[in-house]
Amino acid sequence: GHAREGLAWLGRVDDGASDASRCLALTGRLGLLLITGDVARLREESDAAMTLAGRVTDAGLIGETLILAGFGAVFAGDLAAAEGPLALGLAQGLGTGRPWVVVHARFAQAQAALVSGDLATAAATLDQVVAGARELGNPFSLATSLNLRATLTELLGDKSYRIPPLGDRDAAAMVREIRSSPMLFGYPGA
Repeated sequence: GHAREGLAWLGRVDDGASDASRCLALTGRLGLLLITGDVARLREESDAAMTLAGRVTDAGLIGETLILAGFGAVFAGDLAAAEGPLALGLAQGLGTGRPWVVVHARFAQAQAALVSGDLATAAATLDQVVAGARELGNPFSLATSLNLRATLTELLGDKSYRIPPLGDRDAAAMVREIRSSPMLFGYPGA
């Protein structure tokens, strides 16, 4: 579909283009490879993109490149290789006031913690991710962070039970009983 067409167009940016243009095209390709689930090519192209990111000055682009490379490592199961790019991407986002970069760096770190079995770190990090996604107002970021939080909720066994039949009040009480209910309703002052 459209992602594959985008990959083809971005692949046409050649070596004659500036480092910034080539980095932007490669970072766009990393995003499309992530969306299409092509983890192998995402990993292959991450090295070249990170090399170019080291030669450009656009802080947002550098942060996005690092995060996408980190995601590729997480999805490939190479958590050690993900740590550096994600930490640098997070620092880049925090240092330059780029909330999108911060939210997605933390999202990838939460994903890595979840994959490694560190559910406590995943939970604490996802609390930050969900709050940040709400502040961003980006529906996709919020939906994906809540989806990852739902996976964590299942792993933690965070459930509520009642004997049927249930009324509206029962259902509302059940939703509020689970430990992760603040994720559903936001935070005080948010």
